[in-house]
Amino acid sequence: MLQSVDPKWGRYMYYQYHRYGLFFNKALKYFEKTIKLLNQCRQLSIDEKRNLRIVPDDLRNKLEINSAQFLIFTKLGLEYLIAEYQLAIIQIKDHRGESYTPPLDTDNLQDKLKNLKDAIKLESEIPPQIYTILDRRDIVEHPTTDRLFGDTKTEWKTVHLSWVLCGEIEGILNPIIHFVNEFIEKIETYIKNNPIPGALTGVTGGLKAGEQYKKRPK
Repeated sequence: MLQSVDPKWGRYMYYQYHRYGLFFNKALKYFEKTIKLLNQCRQLSIDEKRNLRIVPDDLRNKLEINSAQFLIFTKLGLEYLIAEYQLAIIQIKDHRGESYTPPLDTDNLQDKLKNLKDAIKLESEIPPQIYTILDRRDIVEHPTTDRLFGDTKTEWKTVHLSWVLCGEIEGILNPIIHFVNEFIEKIETYIKNNPIPGALTGVTGGLKAGEQYKKRPK
């Protein structure tokens, strides 16, 4: 249970919850919008003189924002997933008397995720698509001249929207969904099978329906 006080409006209280599910499912919505917009770009008429499709400004802007939000919210989901379960794993390892070195706050996200994956003995490897997400998110959130104006045969992929339009974003989601859901199932089972006296800090009683990161049925 968490509280807040507004000097004007008074006191608030809300129950602890898994935030990562909110971010992952928001990311999924942005991904679906991105693919829809990408398909609209593919339906544009070809300028025969230049043999290319000219993306209108409004469509370009929507594709830029939705695809960027997909990357940002996916990274946030991963960050919260790790942070919300890390303390519970530390407590369990300590109770069992097992040697465990948790990641440092200064470690990168990839190392933190691998640390937690190994701690719960999840055999599946982190999919390369997660590393791609993190790299692409870095391009979005840290613009440079090269990342805005790349214009050679290889440099254009450093420009976020150019990468989206090339179609590589299409196959990025399913491996991430599979890994995240497997990770959640494994860590929830690990916590359930290793009870300790009292309440584990940061655990809210397991996932509720709809909190897993999964594609909605068509």
